[in-house]
Amino acid sequence: MTMKDQLLKLKENWLLIAILVVVVVMMSGGSNVMNKVGGVASFATDSMMMEQSYRGIAPPMPGYGGDFAPEVEERVILRTASIGAEVERGEFKAAEQRLRGIISSADGFILNENANKNGEGKSSYYRGSYQLKIPLNNYESTVEQLKTLGEVKSFNENTIDVTGRYVSIEDEIKTEKGRLVRFEQMLKDADRVEDKIELTDRIYSLERRIMHLEDSRDDIDERVDFTTVSVSLTEERSGYANMHFVKFSELVKSFVESLSNLFRLIFVGLPWLIALAIIAFFWKLFKRKA
Repeated sequence: MTMKDQLLKLKENWLLIAILVVVVVMMSGGSNVMNKVGGVASFATDSMMMEQSYRGIAPPMPGYGGDFAPEVEERVILRTASIGAEVERGEFKAAEQRLRGIISSADGFILNENANKNGEGKSSYYRGSYQLKIPLNNYESTVEQLKTLGEVKSFNENTIDVTGRYVSIEDEIKTEKGRLVRFEQMLKDADRVEDKIELTDRIYSLERRIMHLEDSRDDIDERVDFTTVSVSLTEERSGYANMHFVKFSELVKSFVESLSNLFRLIFVGLPWLIALAIIAFFWKLFKRKA
C-alpha cells in the first residue's frame, strides 16, 4: 500500500482516530486536568475579590431597588425632607438664631451650613442653606416649627423603604462570617507554606468584605434613626432694589437707536411710496382719457 493510499485511509477514518485520542487522554489523567481548570477558575474569582479589596473597592452589594422583603413586618424606612422659606427683610439673623434653637431643643445637629450676603446697598439680601439631622421621634414636631421661620415657598418629603437591602446585608454578613470561620480553621490545619499564604489572603479579603458590609448596615441604621432635613432661608428682597434713575448715556443711546430705526423705515418705505405715486398718476390719467 502506497503512502497516498494510507493517507486516504486516515482521512476516511478521522472520526474514529479522534475518539481514540480522547479516550486515551481521559484514561491518562483527564480528570486531573479538569480539576486543575476548576481550581484555577475558583482561584481567579477569589483573586479578583482580593484585588478589589487591596484597591479599597467595596465588593458588589445589592441596591436600594432590590428585594422588597414583603415577609418582614418591621420595615426599615429612610425619610428626608426639604423646606424653602422666605423671611421678612431685616429678620434673617433672627430667623437663623431661631433655627439653631429649634434644632438644639430637638436634640438634633447641623451637619453643614452656608449663609451669605448677596448684592450691595438696597439690593442686598441674605440667603442661607442648612443640612440638619433630627432624631426620628422629634421629626414631625421639628418640621412644623421650622415652617414657622418664614413664608414657606416649597416643601418636599420623601420616604424610601430599604428593608430588602437591610435584610440582604444582614444575610451576607452572616454568610461571610461563616466562611471566615472555616478559612481560619483551614489555616490552622494547613501544613504547606503555599496553602497558608493563599488562605491568609482569602481571610484578609473576607475581613475587608465583612467590614464594608457592616459599614453599609451601620449607615442605614444611622439614616433611619436620624432623618435628614434641608432648609433654605432667603431674605425678602427690597421693593426699591430694582429702581434707579436713568443715566444720560442710556438716554442718548435710546435716541440714537430710535433715529436709526426712523431712517431705516424711511429708506425701506420710500421705494414703495414712489411706486404707489406712479401707479396713482397713471390711474388718474387713464380715467381722464376714459
